[in-house]
Amino acid sequence: MTRSVLLLVTAIWWAHSAHAFQVDFSRNTPADFLELKPRDKVQVTEKEILLPKQVASHPIPVEPGKKYKLVIKARVESDLVVEKNHRALQLTRKNPRILSGYTVAFHDANGAAVQLVPMGGGMAAHNGISGKFLTENEHPYVNVFHVPQGASSLTISFRTAGVPTWVSGVELSEETREGTVNVNPDFRYGELNYCGWSTGRSGKLHVLPDGKGVLASGWGGGARVFPVDPNRQYRVTAVGEAAEGAINIRYLDQAGQTIGNMFLIRPTRQGATREFVPLPGSAAALLSITKPLFLEQLRVEEIK
Repeated sequence: MTRSVLLLVTAIWWAHSAHAFQVDFSRNTPADFLELKPRDKVQVTEKEILLPKQVASHPIPVEPGKKYKLVIKARVESDLVVEKNHRALQLTRKNPRILSGYTVAFHDANGAAVQLVPMGGGMAAHNGISGKFLTENEHPYVNVFHVPQGASSLTISFRTAGVPTWVSGVELSEETREGTVNVNPDFRYGELNYCGWSTGRSGKLHVLPDGKGVLASGWGGGARVFPVDPNRQYRVTAVGEAAEGAINIRYLDQAGQTIGNMFLIRPTRQGATREFVPLPGSAAALLSITKPLFLEQLRVEEIK
């Protein structure tokens, strides 16, 4: 089947909307979603499929520049899960290849790869949109991201590392509820869904008894790239605690080259706020954390 036909079929699955894609394995077949090879064996139950060791989805249409939310409902059969090992999340940093997970890749109209950040800028470390499956019970694994310019579709690749991985459904929709330019501004998706945020070696994302998320940064960390426009004004709000830690912003041009890297804000319990305009020539920005701090919210909003 040609790529154009696949995209047409995928567009039909798009639930008659340009903003939502959903596959539910209580109704859909594995071939509806996955690019299966003759040797791939997929076990099917009434509501789940058991993934092959390595497999990718059909291309899913997306619109460049927009923010999307991906939800994969999955579970694994393993001893390295949060229900059995309270250090499971920390251990993933030491040897992530032993875990089952997924990666998102973008493509242009001809099927060529499109990077989240242009590789010419030396920003390879910020190109990954991925996640690991770490629960024995089904869990919604969430990732929020912006589609890069030039991309017209994305694919989701799964690598199980031999760990039995069950998936019951996948949803992709335009993200409209966060109300920010950056992603996951208040850590609302829980401790298994960083959505592009990272911490230093001693850092961790915690969920408090009231359900709120707090990022303990450790020494380092930061947030995924997001688009900015030097002709627009933005407001940043940071709620948390920091003795010496602060949040810096790095501006990138269209080629991914760094234009400037500077102090942005230091969080306070009451919420620190400031307005800023990106440097001339900026197309995107990254946030980085300089020293340990606790962060409850980091909101970057465009001032209309």
